Amino acid sequence: MTFQKFIVTTRPEAKDNAGYSSRCFSIMNVPVTSLKPNKDLDDVEIRNFKPDIVIFTSAYGTQIALERFPDIFFMKPEAVAIGEKTAEALVAAGLRCRLPEIRTSEGVIEIIRNNEWQNKRIILFTSSKSNRVIEDFLVDHGYCFLTVRLYDAVPIDNAAFIQRISSPSCFGVIITSSHEAKVVHAALSDGRLNAEILRNLKFFAIGAPTAKTMLELNLKVSAPPGESNIQELLTKIDHIYCGKK
Repeated sequence: MTFQKFIVTTRPEAKDNAGYSSRCFSIMNVPVTSLKPNKDLDDVEIRNFKPDIVIFTSAYGTQIALERFPDIFFMKPEAVAIGEKTAEALVAAGLRCRLPEIRTSEGVIEIIRNNEWQNKRIILFTSSKSNRVIEDFLVDHGYCFLTVRLYDAVPIDNAAFIQRISSPSCFGVIITSSHEAKVVHAALSDGRLNAEILRNLKFFAIGAPTAKTMLELNLKVSAPPGESNIQELLTKIDHIYCGKK
């Protein structure tokens, strides 16, 4: 009996994992982190900041902000989203939203750079584990901004992840953030995974920042490169590997 090969994604359960498809692989999400809303935010400072611009790096963060700071959305600031799902959540909340051509922190920076926002008040809504690329740019160029770390990504027990990727039917893993790359690397370093299985697995990066982290950890990055969209990456994987399983 033969079984269809599958690809594991590592997105947290709290994020939207529905709807991903492949022509020749099953898609299975196995989280390696759990998202925990940050309860230690200074609500008064955030509400009193009264932003002209809000920047969001995830749809999950948008959900938290809507629940905790609805009055900010009533102010109708202009919004910037790092990806399509985040943009959809912001538009649904009634905000006019800009989306970068390149769905990365660098793409968001290009939007900031190309607009006259030096005299605008900006809130960057992000997570505790997000990279500091956007924040560093805002600091270096003297923008008036506030960073709000809405949630943290906490590693969880990785037994289910190791079990899934140990299967002969597992073709590869799509790692969906730099932080998850570090968690996956730690899980692979404890010796539980057969060396031959590990050697044969493909490891795909959702985008360039994740690929960079993987390479820094000596974790192989398989072709094709991701551009911060899981479905688009799966389509590229199909184009290369369908028929070669």
